[in-house]
Amino acid sequence: MIRVLKEPKYQILIIVILTFGVYFNSLFNQFVWDDHLFVENWPQVRSFDNLGEVLGGSAPEAQGKIYRPIRGVIYMIDWQLFGPSAPGYRIQAVLLHVSVTVLVYLIAYSLISSYSLKTNGRISVNSRMEANGERMKANEQMGRLLPLVVGLLYGIHPIHTETIDYISASLETFGSLFFFAAFYLYVLSRGSWGIKGSWGSKGLYYWGSVGLAVLAFFTYEMTVTLPILLVLYDICFRRNIDAHQRHKSKFSIFNFQFSINYLPYFIGAVVFVVVRTMILGLVSRTDYLGYSFYHTMVTMVKVFVRYVGLLILPLNQTAIHNLVEEFPSSMTPYDKLDPILSQTIFDLPVILSIVTIALLILIGVKVVRLYPFITFGIIWFFIALLPVSYIIPHGGAMAEKYLYIASFGFILAAAVTITQISADLKLISADFVKQAFIYLGVGLVLFYGVSTIARNRVWHDDISLFSDVVKKSPNNLLANYTLGIWYVNIRNFEAGKKHYLRAIEKAPEFWEARFNLANSYIRSDEFAKAEDEYKAILNIYPSHASAKNILANLALLKESSPSAQPAGDLAVYYKLKSGLKFSFPAYWSVSTTEKSGTKNAELADVVLKDADETLTVEIEDAKRYSGEIEDFIKGQRDELGTLVNQGLAQIPNVQTAFVKVWSFDSAQDQEREEVTKDKEQNKDTSEVSSLALSELVLSEAEGVEGGSSEVDSSERFIKLQFFLFGEGKVVEIVAWPVPQGESAVIRQFDGILASIKIE
Repeated sequence: MIRVLKEPKYQILIIVILTFGVYFNSLFNQFVWDDHLFVENWPQVRSFDNLGEVLGGSAPEAQGKIYRPIRGVIYMIDWQLFGPSAPGYRIQAVLLHVSVTVLVYLIAYSLISSYSLKTNGRISVNSRMEANGERMKANEQMGRLLPLVVGLLYGIHPIHTETIDYISASLETFGSLFFFAAFYLYVLSRGSWGIKGSWGSKGLYYWGSVGLAVLAFFTYEMTVTLPILLVLYDICFRRNIDAHQRHKSKFSIFNFQFSINYLPYFIGAVVFVVVRTMILGLVSRTDYLGYSFYHTMVTMVKVFVRYVGLLILPLNQTAIHNLVEEFPSSMTPYDKLDPILSQTIFDLPVILSIVTIALLILIGVKVVRLYPFITFGIIWFFIALLPVSYIIPHGGAMAEKYLYIASFGFILAAAVTITQISADLKLISADFVKQAFIYLGVGLVLFYGVSTIARNRVWHDDISLFSDVVKKSPNNLLANYTLGIWYVNIRNFEAGKKHYLRAIEKAPEFWEARFNLANSYIRSDEFAKAEDEYKAILNIYPSHASAKNILANLALLKESSPSAQPAGDLAVYYKLKSGLKFSFPAYWSVSTTEKSGTKNAELADVVLKDADETLTVEIEDAKRYSGEIEDFIKGQRDELGTLVNQGLAQIPNVQTAFVKVWSFDSAQDQEREEVTKDKEQNKDTSEVSSLALSELVLSEAEGVEGGSSEVDSSERFIKLQFFLFGEGKVVEIVAWPVPQGESAVIRQFDGILASIKIE
């Protein structure tokens, strides 16, 4: 059995089977957290027509200042393969992790074997290898098993569950895959270095490594440390080489022959940084913790030590760690800053953390000659974490996914440390010690494996994920707020209100939680409580248009059955005397103009505006028409600008729908407003046609938005004019100015159209 375990192909097979096995239950998980933004609600990735936008740094709303263009392209490919279906992404995430784990094994195998084995019948390539060979002879069996231990621990370690189970993070794993592949090919290229002018395996490995490194940089910014880690590799493992390899010169990373090898990697990393920071202007994504660089650094030294603890004993894992007391790693504007700002460098936890980090780095530097693996692993760990050290604020100050690359160094150093020190102390020769190591290894694998399976269940859906956060941090604002949203989505209003109230109790000024709480009260037919919450919001945020509009629409909402409310936004169900029915978001404003004194005295026009007043929708009441639909359309002589397109439209619940697309500018509207006013002066108000009234509303709306004769007429906008036919009646709808592309307000307008029923 031990012989079989020594064979690399069987070791890889064991790693693949066990790694895939511990993540098997994650295949049934749903999308969570930012997955909804990146997969379900990022329209740019749904078509390769948007490739230029994605390569230029396009990102979902609320995810600005990110530049990961290759990852964006991968999202586009995945959308074509999987669409919005979670299982495809889940399988991909697990297979990615298995692939990275195999690369980790291959790197560990290459480093360990090349360091201890002889070459061409001579002692291996450095003068220290004789002593090392003696150590490894005493522990040859364990030395053969070390790559298996490193690969297996990396594959099943529960600290990686956030990276795998969180689809948004798993797409970043492509960057890690390119990173480890680039490092491995560099190691292979260094193994064949020294054959002057050869473009055999050396050239293929080296330039393949460079190409993968560039892909890694433009996929995930955590990989920009690769050039430094390549230098670290050469310092630790290539310091002493054969005379013909070093051309009889002392090794130095500043030696031209060696430094030129790093140049393409550093150039690639610098190009990425320049494009991101100088060309696109994407530097920091947020502010320093407590708006203080000093207090941020004081916090981060403790975070780094906590990372070490999580790698050794991964207990109390959570999606949102507390940094200091109850101050979270993923903060909201309402989290109190006192815990951060009250810290000093003289606090005992800070001093102990600084001493721990300094001691680890000192050990790494001191033992480089005797134990290069320990040096390599320790320094790798800290270098790999530099991009998330918060020297440049990047978002969450602490996250388990940040350890995906760094953990390799820690695991390698830990495994080799235990083996080599035991060999030096001649403990490993004792049978009972060998058995103890075996039992310890099996126990560790079982502990990590079971913990990983359990964490996969936590990441099953948003409710299970944020319930776990609240269980470990009951007052976390973001987790309580998010739980409120998802409980309301499944119509568990009581649970949703409980979490909203907990967030408000912690931060009374948290108006977003109050707004959702008020909406929940409406859904549960508690209108008095809802009204109080909307008024409380206006006390905090007097210009909150959505709260104002819902208060104005409260009487209309009371007429609707709470059970009829959709899972998303609150909706007002509206019915006109003619029988026309439709619904619109409750936070939109509504005004009605009765057509009294005309032959259509029972009819009315309804004007809707979204909360930000960026879109106006005029709905003309249903009226009877005669003749054919085609003749009716041809008989419409209204001019709303320049007609750029027209044709049939697909609108549910109506017999036939026809749409005209008009292009207009504010100067044109100003001119039409003057014409309309002249017509109004020469006509009795009772004789104003519906078209004239429509033009009047349009002109007034554009006037409010600043449409004057001084506005640049080269800036053009879109109006949509719909004619909906059904039950012998026609409804005219005009919407303007319609924004280009997909947006929230357009989706809301689509919902209004889809709700229309002509009776």
